[in-house]
Amino acid sequence: MILTVTENTYELLEPDVYRVKLVEVQEIEGTYGMQVKLKLQVAEPDLEDVTVTAWANVSTAPQSKLVRWLGAFNGRPFSAGQKINVDALIGKTAKAVLDVKTSADGRQYNRVNDILPLRQKRQPEPEDEGDPFEEE
Repeated sequence: MILTVTENTYELLEPDVYRVKLVEVQEIEGTYGMQVKLKLQVAEPDLEDVTVTAWANVSTAPQSKLVRWLGAFNGRPFSAGQKINVDALIGKTAKAVLDVKTSADGRQYNRVNDILPLRQKRQPEPEDEGDPFEEE
């Protein structure tokens, strides 16, 4: 049997804010204990095949990174006592703030620094119909 050694390659994105879709959430035993791994698909033109991974500690405090990030996909924050149906958030979109980091062995990778809700669409202002007290 002959094996060919290949290098894992992926597209390194410039530091910026990208629209992303939540495609998978897993709880994983990591180097620093239990963590939640969020797989995000970039939802920008010409970047739909790019995925990035966001990591958060398993904490359900309202201000924890995990709860804030899931709230971003929900479109509004979660408060104490609320139950979060993570499966219902799959496919939802938000904005991810990406940076570029360099590992100890010199490889560069994208790191998700934050996940923010999409801007809510503003309701259009009612058309000005003039002064209602003005006499014609």
